[in-house]
Amino acid sequence: MAADKSEVVPYNRDIADHRRKYGDGMLRKAEEQLANQRQCEAETLARFETARKQRQEEKERQEALEVRISLSEIWQLSNLQ
Repeated sequence: MAADKSEVVPYNRDIADHRRKYGDGMLRKAEEQLANQRQCEAETLARFETARKQRQEEKERQEALEVRISLSEIWQLSNLQ
């Protein structure tokens, strides 16, 4: 509508021009907003992965400790008999 070069149009040219400029601005900002969103999602995923890795490592340490305690108890019981 803003590009219409007719002499007489059934709408206000200023409003059409304003809408065109607004649309252009929204399209330009869309890529910026998407980039920001992707960066935020990547940071969140990295935090989740770090937390998951820490939980896994703690679980493995706990299991190793439990195995050592069990072996120690077995060894002590075998020495008592």
